[in-house]
Amino acid sequence: MIAQNIHLSKKDALSFALLGIFCLFVFREIIFQGHFLFGTDFFSFYLGMKQFLYDEIHLHHTIPYWNPYVFAGIPFWAHFESTIFYPLDILFWLLPPERAYGYTVFFHLYLAGMFTFVFCRSLGIRTAGALVSALCFMFSGTMMATIYDGQMFRVQAFTWLPLVLFFVHRALSSNEPLFNSAIAGLLWGIQILSGAPQDALYTLIAAFLFGLFLWDWNFWQPASGLRQAKTMGILLLVGLGIAAVQLVPSYEFVWESVRRAMNKYSVITMGSYPPEGIITWLLPHFYGRFAADNYWVSDVPWSVPLYNLYVGVLPFLLLPFISLRDCESRRTILFALTVAALSFVLALGANTPLYKFVVMLPGFDKIRAPAKIIILWVLAMALIAGKGMDGLFGCSKASLWRRLGVALAIILFITAIDVAIHADNALALKIFSPFFLDQTVPGKTGFAEGIIRSEWHRFTLLSGIIFFIIVLWAKGLMKMPLAATLLCGLLFLDLAYVNRGAVRHADRVYTKAARVKEELGAMLGEDKSVFRVGSFRSGWGANFEMYLGYQSVGGYTPLFLQRYYEYLNRYRFNGRPIPEGWIVFFYEKHENRILMDLLNVKYEMSHDTKSLGLRETHLPRAFLVPCFEFVDKERILDALVEPGFDPTQRVLLEKGTPDVKLPPRGNDPPADLGKVSIVSYRPDSITLSVHANSRALLFLSEVYYPG
Repeated sequence: MIAQNIHLSKKDALSFALLGIFCLFVFREIIFQGHFLFGTDFFSFYLGMKQFLYDEIHLHHTIPYWNPYVFAGIPFWAHFESTIFYPLDILFWLLPPERAYGYTVFFHLYLAGMFTFVFCRSLGIRTAGALVSALCFMFSGTMMATIYDGQMFRVQAFTWLPLVLFFVHRALSSNEPLFNSAIAGLLWGIQILSGAPQDALYTLIAAFLFGLFLWDWNFWQPASGLRQAKTMGILLLVGLGIAAVQLVPSYEFVWESVRRAMNKYSVITMGSYPPEGIITWLLPHFYGRFAADNYWVSDVPWSVPLYNLYVGVLPFLLLPFISLRDCESRRTILFALTVAALSFVLALGANTPLYKFVVMLPGFDKIRAPAKIIILWVLAMALIAGKGMDGLFGCSKASLWRRLGVALAIILFITAIDVAIHADNALALKIFSPFFLDQTVPGKTGFAEGIIRSEWHRFTLLSGIIFFIIVLWAKGLMKMPLAATLLCGLLFLDLAYVNRGAVRHADRVYTKAARVKEELGAMLGEDKSVFRVGSFRSGWGANFEMYLGYQSVGGYTPLFLQRYYEYLNRYRFNGRPIPEGWIVFFYEKHENRILMDLLNVKYEMSHDTKSLGLRETHLPRAFLVPCFEFVDKERILDALVEPGFDPTQRVLLEKGTPDVKLPPRGNDPPADLGKVSIVSYRPDSITLSVHANSRALLFLSEVYYPG
């Protein structure tokens, strides 16, 4: 059985302090200089949602169920990425979202390092090895690219992976299995609430595999695996129970959304990882640097820069020093290797025929982007690096020099390649041609040569420096604490340099957005009516109107109602159907205006040209209609766009609607049906004042949500 208890020493406390210092260095401009952390996804997606939540809490002291600002209205409570029940998002309740964002990501990155450190210590890995593992996980290419991209909810989910495994380990190896299983379930439930149920699924897979590798596999005693079964059962029940407050409504929402119809293999496997991307394990910027946007391939699969495999040069050179002499080490290494191999194969998605069988498993048929499972690869590599560091400082002198011989052979091989590709420039393309993608731009081959040579040269130099430090320690010219400190420091410098620019700020963008909000408020402040806007495509993103406080017919989210998707397709954006699986919609003009009229689109706005125009044909949010007609549900959207249809004179009802006691179409309605006014409009409640001169139907331009 693997070590079950950990006793944190002064060295461990010092390691926590070092992790904090490293995090502060990376986030120095955010924490010390007061800049606002920027990420494309945060600004274009989360900023509006967090601003909406902040305004509702501060102005109306409530958490809304409904979000009226995107796609003409979608559920808010039921949307996972609202993260309204995630406890560590409390700063978004208290501070403006642009300020809360940087602090929240910084805090989660630090927690990710601490949790990884504690998990590794529980596996018997010594302090130096646990510190290496923590650095590899928290500053990995995947983690830092995710921060650069602004996917806040995924950073939050990554944080809990090692801590869930820590308590699974304690449940399987301590005298308090029920308590620790419940804590693991609680943390897994919190991970679900962080906004990334897909990452929570991957954590569940890792926990299951971890339990298998801790199992004694004694088939002569059927009860030998009972503790594993109980642990996973309690984890599932507690986790799902904790997350039920959002899981239950979200399940209903998913069933009504575009995800329900997302059953095409091509859609499910969007974002598959190309096998050539494995080169980023050694050369993180082989295809270019994401922070510099200097790729030498066109239409690079977003899964390559965002799911970079790099965890540093040191972990690679520590491989020869891994010890498999004791049972604990063998179990840890076999677990890590299994997780690494499995995660990489699953990340390939459409690039491997095996994934056609994977999508038959529960959960995998409703998720996209198989490459997201790369986070398990990162954790596995971090564990292997920690065990390698342990083996380095724990092996005997005779074993050490044998392993140093292997490391030297690797160094010489790396150096030979470095000399060769610098002597013959064209040789770099020949040697690394197996890792080239089909999207390679022919005109950039020279640029590619330069990047490859530079990357490999950096790899060679770092390898040499690491080997030199290890040799100095092996010869007794350097004490172990100093050698370990230098190696950990070098690992951090390596990861910090490679990921430079990942933590970025763009205060001017936030300031400019606030100015746009102020200018629009001045232009539309006199219009006190309830209306929607149609915003043309711009660099601000499709959710920008939510930040501005204006209801829009477009938006950006992977979850919106399937019926609304069908409605938009009748509008024929760009004169063609919306691609299946697409998640971003901007308003566009169309000769068939009626569908946007019915959506109460009163203004057209273009942020690029700074123009605002009134749509003369728009219809009010609420009005009275004299007649109705029953139409088959399959035909009703087509009937809306038929020539001659007047929505102010006739409402189309789906067949099967309960009896409506109104004269059918054909009776002459009075000239003045009456008046409708909106007394109060809130996300969860609408109060109308109706003065009707005769029987009529009250039409309200709101999305019907059957939940």
